[in-house]
Amino acid sequence: MCFQHVHLKIQQSARAGSNDEIQQLWKNGALGCSGPEVLQNTIWFLLCVHMGMRGRDQHYKLTFGDLELKCSSDGSKYMEFSERDTKTRSGESNNTRAFKPKMWSTPSNPEKCPVLILEKYIAQRPTEMCNPDSPFYLSINYKPGDGAHWYKKQKMGKDRIGQIMKRNSTQGSLQGRKKTILLEKP
Repeated sequence: MCFQHVHLKIQQSARAGSNDEIQQLWKNGALGCSGPEVLQNTIWFLLCVHMGMRGRDQHYKLTFGDLELKCSSDGSKYMEFSERDTKTRSGESNNTRAFKPKMWSTPSNPEKCPVLILEKYIAQRPTEMCNPDSPFYLSINYKPGDGAHWYKKQKMGKDRIGQIMKRNSTQGSLQGRKKTILLEKP
């Protein structure tokens, strides 16, 4: 038996971003509130970091009602995530979290405050897409008129959601492949 040419496709393994690389994303404008795509990418990033969300399917199935803005007894704002069944969490008693994940406001750093960023995202959504069963990620309105919202009344596609980390890495001038899982789920 003769082997002529054997082509091996070796996938370059991805690694999680370092704190320096995350700061670079903010500094280079890949994260922030400067426009509809950057804002949406930032929301995705914050949900990965603070809520432990991972995988495009979990983000794709997210609804507007899965996140709730709340206020603690001392007046601090936070966003609470009501997790539904996922690929790794089926809702059985031994498979649930002991607590609901939360994103706390950081008034001392308003440019990176997760609650203020999420409030801006909500303000840029069409009002009729703020119902509990509305999709969370909406398609970008690339030609908004005066006073128009940044997002359409249309769910963002699964493939588009799956490319967010790649777009963040490119816009933030990061080298190499980055994992969408920045922190492991508790």
